[in-house]
Amino acid sequence: MAEPKGASQYGGMAKALHWGLAVLIIFMLIGGHQLEDLAPAFKSETAKLHTGVGLVILGLAIARVLWRWRHPVAPVEGLRRWEIVGSKTVHVALYGLMLMQPLVGIAMAAFATYPVEAFGVIEISALARGDNELYEGLRKLHALGFLLLSLLILVHLLASLRHHFLKRNIVLKRMLPFTRS
Repeated sequence: MAEPKGASQYGGMAKALHWGLAVLIIFMLIGGHQLEDLAPAFKSETAKLHTGVGLVILGLAIARVLWRWRHPVAPVEGLRRWEIVGSKTVHVALYGLMLMQPLVGIAMAAFATYPVEAFGVIEISALARGDNELYEGLRKLHALGFLLLSLLILVHLLASLRHHFLKRNIVLKRMLPFTRS
């Protein structure tokens, strides 16, 4: 059997990108879906923060994908084939959604009928303001992405806990900050 390619441990940069993205994405998932229900005065300021954080997530997600591609980590020894395939599938889907959600959000903002800015500095809606039909389609796609991302994060979390508490292997431990497995 061929030796799996990649290191056996995640390095500090991989861990920092993983946990930084995790915090920002969870922040967005908790607050982002409530954006439509906010009062107009509060909605504008919250949308600026949401859009800005979305741009930060996009940048970090690109960095994470590139880092993972250049610094692969081998699967933990003893995993079943379905666990490895499942892990790779969930990770690819997570990376895809981490890239897709901000891009759809930016496109949605570009077609909004109201001004959308990132951190109050970059006005995105000025790109193509006012196509309400396209905006609504993108909004629905963004909402679907929210549901899929939430589901995949739950699967990812439960799988990590399963490996740690039931299988008692190092899958979770090798991604925890400040640990070596």
